[in-house]
Amino acid sequence: MLLKIHGDEPTRLQRVLHGVGTVLIPYAFDRIQNRAMISQWSSLPEDDYRYIVNKWLDTLEKIWSAAQVLNLFVFLYNGKYRSVLDRILFLRLVYDKAEGGRNV
Repeated sequence: MLLKIHGDEPTRLQRVLHGVGTVLIPYAFDRIQNRAMISQWSSLPEDDYRYIVNKWLDTLEKIWSAAQVLNLFVFLYNGKYRSVLDRILFLRLVYDKAEGGRNV
């Protein structure tokens, strides 16, 4: 299986963005969330930038989780994009051979 878009190989930009989206962004998000939890940013005054960043992180996490659940249902319906990031970048798995069956 290869990552492809509509019969063509992914562009260099798509591959780079896929790597950034699957490795760097989750790593940075986790690091910021851990820092916010350890430093208790949620208990700071509401006008503090760290409190605002913490609220944005919570909101983004909820939106991302909802998008992942929605993508799961859409994937189960049509089987095109495995993840939200694949859907955003238009990357989908395509079998090398048309007669290749799925191992379920």
